Amino acid sequence: MGFVQTLKTGLLTMRRSFGVLRAHPKLLVFPLLSAVSPVVFFVGGVVGLSVFAVVSGVGEEILNGYWWLGTVAVGYFVAAVLSTFFNAALVHETARVLRGEQPSIRSGFAASWRIKSKIVVWGVISSVFGVVIEILESSDSRIAWFVSTILQASWVVLTFFVVPVMVFTDTGIGGMFEESADTFYDVWGESLTASFGIDLLSALAVVATIVGLVAVAAAGLPAVAFGAVVLLALGLVFALLVVRAAAHAVSKTALYEYAQTGTMPSVLAEIDIQALASGESESGRDTAAAGS
Repeated sequence: MGFVQTLKTGLLTMRRSFGVLRAHPKLLVFPLLSAVSPVVFFVGGVVGLSVFAVVSGVGEEILNGYWWLGTVAVGYFVAAVLSTFFNAALVHETARVLRGEQPSIRSGFAASWRIKSKIVVWGVISSVFGVVIEILESSDSRIAWFVSTILQASWVVLTFFVVPVMVFTDTGIGGMFEESADTFYDVWGESLTASFGIDLLSALAVVATIVGLVAVAAAGLPAVAFGAVVLLALGLVFALLVVRAAAHAVSKTALYEYAQTGTMPSVLAEIDIQALASGESESGRDTAAAGS
């Protein structure tokens, strides 16, 4: 499929995913909590660690060696558990929406709680991986950088559908990677195209916000007014990231159901899978049909 058709399909996926969120804004509660909860933990952890450093007298040792790696590991673990818990709830409720039902925050939390053991184990795995990447990226070796890049790319492929797998199947931890990778292999073109469209619009929106902020700064506003504009811009960027995460979950859930059933859910029904496979554009088929 050419770049123009990829762009069109990605933007179409984005539009349909955002349409689901517009019709069911309750779904945004889950990515909002997913974004806020690790930040709250991080702030609390920094304050707690600072108090511990002062009381115990360990001082700069906190920032060195095993202290630092342990802190990073705990941070990755908690962030992974919290984000996965809320993302699992979002995926579960998105699937209900795709079936024509109304989403429920309580139902989403209940679904995540039922797989809490998987989420905790997944948090351990994610934290170990995060620490390994942290060690590699802190090295000055080009080989370490190359290995880190390969590992992170492989991680994306292996874990792209891991949350839907956890939510919708009884697969154990060992089989989650295999099923997630198999699903990604089945719909990799659609997955990358969907991600491309959502990320493109999100990036354009963030750039527009930054450009607007620079324009305001150039206007020479008073410090108080400029500070208010900065806070507004930061809030807008945060909101965009929350919506982006939710849109990714919508498209990912729809594609997971398509991979399992062979039928594209209505949210992405306008996307022609045959065209994605053959590279034929919808406009080209429409033109040919009109000519005949």
